[in-house]
Amino acid sequence: MNKVKLSIVAQVFNQLCANPCTYNMGSKASPLTIDSSQVDQLDCSGWVQYGINKGTEGANDPGEGSSEIADYLNAQAADPASGVRRVDYASMGDSDVGADPSRLFVGHFPPGTEGPGAAGHIWFLRSNGTKMVTMECHGASGGQDGVSSRDWDHAVLVDNATDCWELPTC
Repeated sequence: MNKVKLSIVAQVFNQLCANPCTYNMGSKASPLTIDSSQVDQLDCSGWVQYGINKGTEGANDPGEGSSEIADYLNAQAADPASGVRRVDYASMGDSDVGADPSRLFVGHFPPGTEGPGAAGHIWFLRSNGTKMVTMECHGASGGQDGVSSRDWDHAVLVDNATDCWELPTC
């Protein structure tokens, strides 16, 4: 996997927050080359797919859907040369991780984790210099609808996260 330019992911995230970009299940950025000012709806996997693609300047497309992206990241993590590595979600609270804004992570829980028929969820995590926060797109059940940020240890996330990967950054 190409290194992710964290500054680009952060810039796109800030633009989507300012638009604002709302949550709509199944919505993706199409085409992936679309300018973020023209994206007004995404779902969680649409945001992560778009963020990885933009952050690698079009070099990587992890696919659509939270489970497909999780499979892509697991395959990348199986190859040490990719720079992607699995980490424990609980480590997001470690002081050395939470204070390092040069690192980018992806958290995930699969469909059905919150109950039968429930959708899965996938999101970015990054330090704000003091603690770990999310960069995600989610429905109103988690608070603000759409692209937004919340603490990494929000109950829905910390109680359900089954996977976490650190992405290679530059």
